[in-house]
Amino acid sequence: MVLFPDHNQKMHKKPDSEPIVWRPGAYGVLENDKGEWLMVEPTWSTRLDFPGGGVEKDESIHEGVTREFYEETGYRVDVDDQPLFVDESYFYHEQLGYCHCVIMIYRATLKDDKRDAHVVNTFEDGYEIRDMRWVSPESLKEEDVSPIFWKFIQSQR
Repeated sequence: MVLFPDHNQKMHKKPDSEPIVWRPGAYGVLENDKGEWLMVEPTWSTRLDFPGGGVEKDESIHEGVTREFYEETGYRVDVDDQPLFVDESYFYHEQLGYCHCVIMIYRATLKDDKRDAHVVNTFEDGYEIRDMRWVSPESLKEEDVSPIFWKFIQSQR
């Protein structure tokens, strides 16, 4: 049996009979004029994430990251053509199961300063984002962030 960590680093044994789900994930890094990054704290963890998530089968990667960013923050963004960072991860997700994820992180820029706060946490799986805040990249420690982002954060220092 292979072990798959969940968002909180609890290990789950994958039975041989269970399939591995292929899941592309796209995330946006929005930086303010102080050099801080906008990060979200999901309800299922106290670790911070970059806004983003799974790309749906019927959308492009860019559509996926801009949609997820909007759903999680209320901000509309544009993202660069090419990702800043690409990595992969294996993890367990309660609803999706055992996942193999390609992680793409894009630089995001605001389309405007308007924030549609009413869209956050209104999608079908309910309340997902506990908090959103600006964070200095230098202040982040490995235990502060979701493990899938740690290599990216280290690469930006």
